[in-house]
Amino acid sequence: MFGPTEEWFREEMGKKANKKGRVYMMPLTLRQLMSENYPAPAWVVEELIPAGLTVISAEPASGKTWLLLDIALQVAEGLDLYGQLPTSKTGVLIIDEENGPSLLQSRFKLLGANDQEEVPIYIWSEEHFKVEQKYIDTVIDFCNSHGVRLVMIDTLVRIHGRDENSAVEMAQVFQLLKQLPRNDINVILTHHNRKPSPGRNNPSHAMRGSSDILAAVDCQLSLVKDGASLTLKQNKLRNAEEFKEEIMLLLAKNEGGLEIQYVGRERTRNSKQKELETAILKTVANQHLNQKQLLASLKETGVNIGERTLRTNLERLVVEGKVQWSPGKNKREKIYTTEEGVLDA
Repeated sequence: MFGPTEEWFREEMGKKANKKGRVYMMPLTLRQLMSENYPAPAWVVEELIPAGLTVISAEPASGKTWLLLDIALQVAEGLDLYGQLPTSKTGVLIIDEENGPSLLQSRFKLLGANDQEEVPIYIWSEEHFKVEQKYIDTVIDFCNSHGVRLVMIDTLVRIHGRDENSAVEMAQVFQLLKQLPRNDINVILTHHNRKPSPGRNNPSHAMRGSSDILAAVDCQLSLVKDGASLTLKQNKLRNAEEFKEEIMLLLAKNEGGLEIQYVGRERTRNSKQKELETAILKTVANQHLNQKQLLASLKETGVNIGERTLRTNLERLVVEGKVQWSPGKNKREKIYTTEEGVLDA
């Protein structure tokens, strides 16, 4: 006779555990683990937003909601995000306790949405959603019945009554939220940053609240706004290699509305980026030059840089507080200042 199957053995072990009031335990062996054929990581937006739970953090009024709504439109229609990054087409549920339906309608209109096209985006706004089991169950049921595999939540602070600085309380919040990814429903939520302070340059550390928030998510993106320019950066990615570039965007006006335009990508700051930054700051400190003169000066010293890259780096150095600017002689002119010198651009 054949011996008992593993399924039978597991069932019997479970019965014994229940009779004795113990926890049933049947761990994998290393051999079993290594023989499993696990699927490759899945994506909401390839390379940028993985399946699972993603948080987008930024300072207030930095364009988080604009970015969220724009991503929703691209994903719901299965379009490449900014014509660059493929998306997984699916229905989208937006849970918004930050903005009312009227404001959302006006923003969607500005982004080009209308009532003539049937796009699978569903809005649940100002309905007092809370991270409680009854609401999570309702969302799961709705998503399963409407073909929705992406839930967007704006913003984290509005959907719980817990202390964000408490690791224990935030762990409880995310234990409930993680039920959505376990049911094959991906989540993107927005979160606020702390007020800027000296010495806090790491975007992932700038998020408000307990570090358990960062520990709980599969991906963290930071958004920085400088005028109409937006910089999107991936700071954490749990299940794949991190995206090594910053995405440069522009919130631009078009006929009758707005659009988020793709400007380009910039490598995140590796050693080469650090060398470029050092060269810019050294030139700024020792000479008074406009942007064209600075570009020529850098090229003379062997630094291979384009006009757009120079402009992007100057904007970033301003955001980081390493360079300050004040108005120049005309509307377009800026006077960039460092501790050692002044740069006219």
